[in-house]
Amino acid sequence: MKKVFVLISDENYLSHAKSLFYNVKENGEWDGDLCLIANNLENYDLSDFEEFGVHILHRKSENKFKINLFIFDFYFTQWDYLVYMDCDFMVFKNINKFLKKYDLNFKGLLIDKEPFKIKDYFCQGWDYLEKSKEIEKLNKKYNVNKFGFNAGYISFNTSIIKTNTLNDLKLLDDEVKDINNHLIPTGTDQAIFNLYFQNVQYIKNNDICFCDLLTDETTASHFCGGGKPWDREEHSKFFGKTYKEKYIENLKNFNASIYNI
Repeated sequence: MKKVFVLISDENYLSHAKSLFYNVKENGEWDGDLCLIANNLENYDLSDFEEFGVHILHRKSENKFKINLFIFDFYFTQWDYLVYMDCDFMVFKNINKFLKKYDLNFKGLLIDKEPFKIKDYFCQGWDYLEKSKEIEKLNKKYNVNKFGFNAGYISFNTSIIKTNTLNDLKLLDDEVKDINNHLIPTGTDQAIFNLYFQNVQYIKNNDICFCDLLTDETTASHFCGGGKPWDREEHSKFFGKTYKEKYIENLKNFNASIYNI
């Protein structure tokens, strides 16, 4: 099975992508390909990524929270399985072993369940009565009363990507743009994905989880919300140093592998 590990970056996240690409190869022992979705980076020199073996897919989105829609670009059907992480992840253990616990032929998404329902991603901050009316309309087309998932980690068999999938996601984004204010006024991909993909399997036992839910068995963690890996001075039992020190080490090793520093 051909696999690809995907990250997304604009001009502000290039260093973070480099650090995580090295991290997933070293600590995650990733045995598949690597790909960077480069947002608005046509005029940037990305040859260092290519030297590291990263495929580059150039795409554009003015809303950085919706560039993630492109992980369902038909381009990715050249691989059998796709693993996506936000750049504020850190990988501790072998990802290939983690994936073997699941059915990689499953025709849906492997995701990390959140303690929120899908309807909670919409009309945030709205008056209760206004929100209730809009959610009731939405629920006539989608099941918004099931628990949602965090879009920071998504993996799936790429057979679910059809020629129309990306366009359908964009159409859905436009359909709910007036009520999708998840996190920011113009909304995020997470609200869209939760409506569109109702067929999901949940990650078990905090194998992939938020940083405040870490266990000894955790394979990778999402440092959303609080301190990011590049800022976090907390000592990590996984690495024997602070997360920030490990982040910097990964970045240095990425560069050293290319420039023979």
